[in-house]
Formats: sequence, C-alpha cells, structure tokens
Amino acid sequence: GAEEQADHDAHLRSVLASGLTTPTESERSVYSVDPPLEDEFEGDGEEDVAIPDSIAQLSPEQQQRRILQSALQQIIGGLVLVFVFSDAIVQVFNELAVRIGVKPFYVAFTLAPFISNASVLIASFTYGSRKTEKSVSVAFASLVGSVCVNNTLSIAVFGLLLYFQNLPWTYASETLVVLIVQGLSCLMCVLFRVHTWWFAFVFIATFPTCVGLVAAFQAMGVQ
Repeated sequence: GAEEQADHDAHLRSVLASGLTTPTESERSVYSVDPPLEDEFEGDGEEDVAIPDSIAQLSPEQQQRRILQSALQQIIGGLVLVFVFSDAIVQVFNELAVRIGVKPFYVAFTLAPFISNASVLIASFTYGSRKTEKSVSVAFASLVGSVCVNNTLSIAVFGLLLYFQNLPWTYASETLVVLIVQGLSCLMCVLFRVHTWWFAFVFIATFPTCVGLVAAFQAMGVQ
C-alpha cells in the first residue's frame, strides 16, 4: 500500500545518501540516479609507472635499493660536474658580455637558468607531454618548486658571501626584481587552483619583464 511504498522510498533514499550500495536499473529509472562516474572515466585513474627493464625482475625491496643507489650516483656526478665547469661557465659569460657590449648580469640572467635548470626543464617537458591531469600537475609543481628553491637558496648564499667577505652591496635592483617576480608567481599559484593555458604566457612574460625591471631600476639609480 501507500505506507509500504513510502517506507521503501525512505529506505532507498537513505541508502543512496549514505553510499552503501549502488542502485539497480529500476531504482535509477525511478529516481533518475546517474551511473557512477567510474564507469564514464574508466581508465583515467592511476597512471602506470614505467619500471626500467634492468630492475623489473627484482623484488620491490631490491628495486628501491637500486633506485636509491642510482639517485645517489647521479647526485654525486652532478656535483662533480658543477665543481668542474662552474668557474669556466662564469668566465664564458663574462667574456661574452664584453664582446657584445652588455653587462654580465644580462648574459648570465638569460643563459644561466637554461644551463642550471636543464634537468628540471627536461623532466617537466616529459611529464607535460603525457597530457594527463596528474602528469601536468607534477610538471607544474616541479617547476614552481624549482623556482622557489633556486631563488631562495641563491639569494641566501649570495647574502652570506656578501656578509662574510665584506663585499660592497650593489645588487639591490636585481634582488628586488627576483623577490617581486617570485612573490607574484607564488601568489598566482595560491589564488588560482586551476591553471589553464594562459598561465603559460603569463609566466613566460615574467622572464623578459625581469630584465626590463632591472634596467628600469638601474636607470632610476637603484644600485
């Protein structure tokens, strides 16, 4: 009767609200319940992790140990390369600035990021080329993290060198521009939870903007 139907309806609504079960086809037709989202997006969940063939046959513990060893070897190798080539690269930048008639800062500011952050650029490009939500998020997070860590660490080390070596402070314009651009970039990442294609143009524009701001500050006498 009416009371039995009412009890059935109330029970079904409570079950659907609690998510304890999936409604049948007849119940979906009565209450217009949409099919589960998993059916619509099946296959778009976790991405398959590519395991190198050299460790694919090893146990999980051995794989973790081998990955850790490989990571440590690459870190040590990278440090050795930095110690060997860093001074030579600085001399190359200075010589290039003399030959083209510009300040060494502009040459270093333009070329050094591509050299020091080449690994981040390649890794981010690899993740971004997969064109999935997860991979693009990883690529974006790695880029933002690299910017924050590099700028913060560079300014900290630079400040310590100036303090302990008693060097003159003539880098106010460069430091101010780095802090301004980094602050604006972090603010955009915090305010906007979804990053669309126009974000790429905004962040690309910050690169020439930095050079223009440094030139403007130096023209105003900020040293």
